[in-house]
Amino acid sequence: MAERAKAFLASLSDEQRASARRPFDAPERTNWSYVRGNRAGLFLRDMTAAQKALALDLMKSGLSEEGIERVRIIRAIEEANGNEEKARNAPITYGEDLYAIFIFGEPSEDPAAAPWGWRAEGHHIGLHFSSVAGDVTSTPLFFGAFPASLALGADKGARPLSSLQEAAFALRRSLSDEQMKRATVGATCPADVLTGPGREAALKDPATFGGIAMADLTQAQRDLLWALVVRHASDLRGDLASEELRRIKAAGLEAIRFGFIGEPALDKPHYYRVGGPTFVIEFDCTQGNPDHVHCLWNDPARNFGGDVLREHVEREHR
Repeated sequence: MAERAKAFLASLSDEQRASARRPFDAPERTNWSYVRGNRAGLFLRDMTAAQKALALDLMKSGLSEEGIERVRIIRAIEEANGNEEKARNAPITYGEDLYAIFIFGEPSEDPAAAPWGWRAEGHHIGLHFSSVAGDVTSTPLFFGAFPASLALGADKGARPLSSLQEAAFALRRSLSDEQMKRATVGATCPADVLTGPGREAALKDPATFGGIAMADLTQAQRDLLWALVVRHASDLRGDLASEELRRIKAAGLEAIRFGFIGEPALDKPHYYRVGGPTFVIEFDCTQGNPDHVHCLWNDPARNFGGDVLREHVEREHR
């Protein structure tokens, strides 16, 4: 990851580097968004083909093949939307290159080096990685799509987030009526995820989170719930995914909770969340009749380096 960040920075002009670089403690590092619109950072659209390839290599350094494919299809949907805007002579707000890259601090492979991190962000993609004392954090992690499937091209019909939906539906369909009463976390589906920018810790407490605990599921249902967690973690590079799953297990599998609202069908509004002491995952498909999906993974304590950074500062700078 550090090598790819260095290679990307080395390819930039001084002017580009000024757009792409910030100190690790810059406010931009925790000021993020997944909506359309202009934002700080160096956009893919403003890079040469070689620079863009290096930026995409940096994204790949944190993701698995599954995560990389998710990014590819989301970008293809954005490009199709942009082409539709061009055909209408409308202002361009969509596009596969409307994603901004930031490098925070000085990339280094040395665990003793100062903290550093990077971000790739735009409409429906939010990648945030921080390296502190050799520990890498990978949240907030956001993916979305509108429409939920690609309408044109060789990948027509591809749904970048459908594997997550189907895994959640399998668990939802397995619940008895009594279990579903406990799993229901609201009368109606929320309009969007609740733990978005600035609200990342909104569901960190069990009392707020609601839902049914893994301890109250059958063994088969527990397997489905764990499979759903693994499916979400599988967007990350293998070792990073394994570390996330290790931390979740260490905090107690029995404490993982599942909440659901709506119908377990792609064409019906639905919302689910999965969480435990170390993570909160939300997924909503409630907008666009519904044809607009959002998926967000937060670790309230470790987002943007979080507790890892605080512990580092207390230890090294007390």
